[in-house]
Amino acid sequence: MTKSIFTFFIVLFILSGCKSLQKTRQKDNSTDTQAQVDTTQQKIETVQVVIKDTIPTQEEVTIKIHPKKPDTISVIGVGDIMIGTNFPNEGYLPPDSGKYMLSSVAHVLKDADLTFGNQEGVILNEGGEAKSCSDPSVCYIFRSPEHLASHYVDAGIDMMSLANNHAGDFGETGRKNTMRVLDSLGIHHAGQLAQPFTIFEHERIKYGFVAFSPNNGTQSINDLDAAKGIIQHLDSLSDIIIVSFHGGAEGKKYQHVTREREYFYGENRGNVYEFSHEMIDAGADIIFGHGASCSQSNRSL
Repeated sequence: MTKSIFTFFIVLFILSGCKSLQKTRQKDNSTDTQAQVDTTQQKIETVQVVIKDTIPTQEEVTIKIHPKKPDTISVIGVGDIMIGTNFPNEGYLPPDSGKYMLSSVAHVLKDADLTFGNQEGVILNEGGEAKSCSDPSVCYIFRSPEHLASHYVDAGIDMMSLANNHAGDFGETGRKNTMRVLDSLGIHHAGQLAQPFTIFEHERIKYGFVAFSPNNGTQSINDLDAAKGIIQHLDSLSDIIIVSFHGGAEGKKYQHVTREREYFYGENRGNVYEFSHEMIDAGADIIFGHGASCSQSNRSL
């Protein structure tokens, strides 16, 4: 009997221990589970904070996705510009380095979104392959020192035509250096065969700019098919297309557009009336015409 009672107590103690151990394990498991939940919750909260901090406001999204373009734009165009030449000698340079030639009109030229001009001659300090003239009394060649070009920037000029009868006055050396200088000044240019057109953006408006002339080494005013092809190409990529041409005969006898092909010193100067209307039909928005001795803007097209 005594032995049986002793055995009973041993079994009861073992069962009690098992239950206590089970409770302890359950408690430990419960603690571990709660810790995992807390950790997970902390991670979730951390992720939520990061997401919240990186989401842009509605105003920021609107600004980035819907930039506003200007309702209206203004463009000013002037004709031929030659602000001083050091050829055949520096005596042909203006006394104050050419600044006076633009300073008096700078306030007008700057009063536009874009300002255009025609660079008559090359921008080059020295050297180059000077063009030969059979009759020096009626033939001039122009080479403007590089420092003069900075006055274009001061006057607010944004783009320049390099398609004219003086663009090749000093050969390829002059052509290349002119483009290099204008590039360094941030002035857009077009008209040379090496760069007949350019595309640029200003105030969220994309412009296509192309220039023509009847002279060698420039985009030809007389090749209408090629000209229309360029305009149509620019029309597919640009908001506004600006065309410049250097054409027509010179002098007092040619102050009115004949609507026919014009010749001067045996050179085919083009039919500027036909050219202008063909460019408009192809998609051009603005056309600037200029000539060597009288501005096309004074001739009714």
